[in-house]
Amino acid sequence: MIPRTLQSLLLICTLLFSSKALAQNAKQLKERAETAFKEEQYFEAATMYEKLIQKDPESASEYLFKCGECHRKSLNYVKARDYFFKAYKKNYKDTPQSLFYYALMQKNLGIFDKALNSFEKYINDSTSFKDTKVKEYKYTLGRAIVEKDGIVLAQKDFKEKAHQEDKIRRLGKPVNSKYNDYAAFAMYNDYKIMLTSSRINSDDAQLGRYGEAMDRNYAFQGTTNGWREISETALSSIGEGDAYGTVSFNKDITEMYFTACFIEFEGCGIFKVSKTENGWSEPAMVNKNINKPGSDNKQPFLTENADTLYFVSNRKGGFGGYDIWKSVIDPNTNDWAEPICLGGHINTTEDEMAPSFISGLLYFSSNGHLTYGGQDIYYTYMDDSIENPQSYHLSYPFNSEGDDMYISLLGNKKGYLSSKRKGGLGNFDIYTFNISDIEPFNIKRETMSIIASHTKILKPSDLTPSKKDKLVKVPPKFMNVYFDTNSTVLNAQSKNLLNEITEFIANNPNIKMTITGHADNTGSKAYNVKLSEKRAKSVAEFLSSNGVSSKNLNIEFFGDEKPDAENEAEESGRELNRRVEFSYKFID
Repeated sequence: MIPRTLQSLLLICTLLFSSKALAQNAKQLKERAETAFKEEQYFEAATMYEKLIQKDPESASEYLFKCGECHRKSLNYVKARDYFFKAYKKNYKDTPQSLFYYALMQKNLGIFDKALNSFEKYINDSTSFKDTKVKEYKYTLGRAIVEKDGIVLAQKDFKEKAHQEDKIRRLGKPVNSKYNDYAAFAMYNDYKIMLTSSRINSDDAQLGRYGEAMDRNYAFQGTTNGWREISETALSSIGEGDAYGTVSFNKDITEMYFTACFIEFEGCGIFKVSKTENGWSEPAMVNKNINKPGSDNKQPFLTENADTLYFVSNRKGGFGGYDIWKSVIDPNTNDWAEPICLGGHINTTEDEMAPSFISGLLYFSSNGHLTYGGQDIYYTYMDDSIENPQSYHLSYPFNSEGDDMYISLLGNKKGYLSSKRKGGLGNFDIYTFNISDIEPFNIKRETMSIIASHTKILKPSDLTPSKKDKLVKVPPKFMNVYFDTNSTVLNAQSKNLLNEITEFIANNPNIKMTITGHADNTGSKAYNVKLSEKRAKSVAEFLSSNGVSSKNLNIEFFGDEKPDAENEAEESGRELNRRVEFSYKFID
């Protein structure tokens, strides 16, 4: 018989051991989840974060948010919305961005009225954040304002152009499936198309980051009875691997470029195969100018004469997120030269994807410019003679409340695009349209950074470039530059913004830019006036060092007289007041 005292001691030891083991297991599981998330294995990461919610209830809000991020990046917006809402309800101050992403998922699902309310609440909650959470809030605050504008534009355009909804037609099976089907590339005058799909064709298909099969390329041939899947020698030459997708050919269909992602590479790269007398060559990785080590490089688009390559990369030197880059053939080496990152009228701090070059126009998708939903399709003239290049938003029904990408046009008659909109078979589906069916429509665009807004009437014939187009300019909105307490030092994010402003002024030399400095109420009135002056001057000096003339600049400073938030809200309000604002006017 064990004495009662000894029994109690044994029970306490057992509980302590179990608690320690659970904590250790939770720590290991968190490390595995974070590794999977970093490697973009979102399906696997979400499964582990869901387990952590049960194992570590005190950190549940963090794991709920991470589950939301996994599902958002996996394009499952319904699940993402639900997890972001749970994180928001669990502990909003631990995950302040949960309300922003909850609103964003409502927007991407087309629940516009509720999304507007959620964004408005997020914008109004600036004074409830403290410490490091303020910095997270400040970035998404700017996005929230633009996302609201996107909803207002979507509601207006969807109503005005509802009669055009059936002009965009979803292809049926076997081209589309209940999985992701995207990036259609038309060949041989629309006799054949190739596309990328994560469809599961067997019980043992390897699960990719979306919980579907690894991406593969498929070919389909048009018949009098619709499309039928066919084998394609160019695709069979690729062989087996982790994931392949997004093909692009030259005009003669003798070179094929594609994306390949390998777990051991810890990323994606661009490969090519060439047609030979005996079929197609073995896949070869494109040179390191294109496939820069330590970065993802994907979604190639090869121009018809094979002398220019557009692609997507998250390498250093871009604007942030994924950017669109361009490389040309070096005549000395007959290989791809060092690429350039396309300008601020194309790339933003968010993600620009899916480039395609057609008849002098570069089409791409973006979630950093003004959008109806998630990714929207834009285009721009690729003409060096244009002094102030701009990007233009394709209106409804090309863009929808969901994600819209990978536009491909066959002359001025027919086109394809990939869309995750209502009424689809699965996630992304392939849609087609006749250009002649689309009535003239308004195009209105704006970015969350400093790109100018424009309004232009686009006709179907405008899908080919014309230098006669005239633009009606609307003043852009500039985001603020923020500072640490008692500081005039510009951080990296501020310098990126000022680099874009430099480019904007260079393209508009008749601009007078007013730089207005502000401070919080931490110091005396006299001190704050001087500090706000120094902040405005630090911005002006940076712009001047980048070649902006002093004739284009004007400085104002107001100390703590014009706060943008309540200083009494401690650090959260004061940080938003330590700022420099921008305004400008055109001068003769």
